[in-house]
Amino acid sequence: MDLFCRKPGCLDSPPQPTVLVKRCASCPDTQKTSITQERLPEQRRLLLPAFFRAKKPRKALSSIKWASYDDVHLCCLSSPSTHQYPDSGSMGEPSNSDVAALVDSSCFTNTAAGREGPEVTSPAALLCATFPRGAVKAQPSATEPTSVKSACPEASFLGNLSKRGTKEAKKCKRRESKYIHSQPLYQEYWVTYTTADGKPKEQRFGVETPLSIAGFISSSLLGASSQMSPRDYTSFWQDIPEVKTKGLLEKISPQRHQLQETVFEVITSEASYLRSLSVAVNHFQKSSKLLQLLGPRDMHTLFSNLQQVKEVSERFLLDLEDQLESDVFLSEIGELILRHCPAFQKVYIPYVTNQMYQEQLIQQLMRENAKFPQVLRQLEEQPICQRQPLKSFLVLPFQRITRLKILLQAILKLALALSDSGLSQAVDNALQTIAQIVSECNENVRCMKQTEELVLLEKQMEFLEIKSIPLISRGRWLVRQGELVHTLVLDGGVGHKPRLSSKPCHLHLFSDLLLLSRKREDGRFSVQDYAQICHVKVEPITVPVLPDTSFLLCLIQNHKGICSKYLLTTGSLTEKQQWVLLISNQVSSALSK
Repeated sequence: MDLFCRKPGCLDSPPQPTVLVKRCASCPDTQKTSITQERLPEQRRLLLPAFFRAKKPRKALSSIKWASYDDVHLCCLSSPSTHQYPDSGSMGEPSNSDVAALVDSSCFTNTAAGREGPEVTSPAALLCATFPRGAVKAQPSATEPTSVKSACPEASFLGNLSKRGTKEAKKCKRRESKYIHSQPLYQEYWVTYTTADGKPKEQRFGVETPLSIAGFISSSLLGASSQMSPRDYTSFWQDIPEVKTKGLLEKISPQRHQLQETVFEVITSEASYLRSLSVAVNHFQKSSKLLQLLGPRDMHTLFSNLQQVKEVSERFLLDLEDQLESDVFLSEIGELILRHCPAFQKVYIPYVTNQMYQEQLIQQLMRENAKFPQVLRQLEEQPICQRQPLKSFLVLPFQRITRLKILLQAILKLALALSDSGLSQAVDNALQTIAQIVSECNENVRCMKQTEELVLLEKQMEFLEIKSIPLISRGRWLVRQGELVHTLVLDGGVGHKPRLSSKPCHLHLFSDLLLLSRKREDGRFSVQDYAQICHVKVEPITVPVLPDTSFLLCLIQNHKGICSKYLLTTGSLTEKQQWVLLISNQVSSALSK
């Protein structure tokens, strides 16, 4: 087909229409004549690249710099019923009136899902699809046909490309969860499902959970969210429209109904969690006042990777909702959670590990920065926070990962009771992976806490008269420290009994090291002796002149490479037994390696 051959128009061709062009909402309507014959070479110049660069419309449509098709309008004031080329026997170039008339409402289609791209039906319409900034949308008059089909296969092909480009652009748009606004903040959900009538529920978690160390570190943060009065939010599986219309509740057993409600709680609780995360990120982390008050380092310490945690939660919730639309029973909930576990592991472990530094920084800013409490109070008083403090938002990831583990345990228990082997197996796999993530969080927090203790102790230790040793070492942690009494047996001289002398002695028992020091008035420690734990031996001793709380500590090879013995006395028998047991266990563990 030769679209570029010139053929004069017939004498009886319809008159040139007047075109009303509205380029955008801010541009007034102007009257312009339609495309003249002299500008046809310019049309061909713009039309030719469209056939060889079909991807141009898709890139243009996906860019926010291009105007949408609804921003620009073209209205043909003439109303011919039909438009044909002058000579039906040859495919000549359409006249000006034909070009304008062929661009009508058939070039644009609207669907229930939203606005679609143009369906190109003519070379003139192809210009609109190829160059969206200059595109014009036709609004047919009452006498114009609603659809004009073109016999140009090239135009239809490129029109489909434009339509696909528009669909891809729409797919790239981030859609929002339909449950996020119907759920409370996660702080309120957490209190609702962990307490009832002032008493703990059976499935309560907090400081008592396996994440005990993380719970101790976040104890002040957890306490902040317990000052609320929970509301009654009813979001249940039985309220889903599909469940009501199909009468599914009458077709399943009460046990199956309980299982479905527990599975559906994964969605509602994740929506509540995402809502609180959105407040934490958009209201606190992106606050201009906090950004001006705190430096980038403090902002990173305070919020860590909370933005990434929010993005992972958003993808997880949207996938949950997609599965709910395809299967109202959510029978593949285990597989879906398992697919998201790598993302959970990537964001939750670093965040929970950093919680200790979050709490330390908040306490430091409260003491040293006079403006920080004022700015923080102003942000917390905003209605979007619902009277929740910043600390309650910072502990959200720790609360969520433990709650997700509890929900999976409940789902697995109900699935096993119903003998649903498919669901129980998938949920069990997801539960094991989530439990591993919780365990890694616990281990990382413990190691971080131990490292912080070593750093603090190394600043307090002084090796004045003996060879120094670095305290910060891989695999070393503080087991116990405490004040004991070092009893010395002094020679009384000829004809006199030995006399006893005592002085304080501070013990630091590490996983692979034992330090004996003297605590000074300024709180620092002067190290007197030390030995590797594998060279330490502890023995009970019974001496009439010594109390029952005494024991003998023997350093077989101390820092000088010689044997030294210390007679130590504790304040009680219980304390003595604890020290003897701990030292013996550490020696046995070191010798077994």
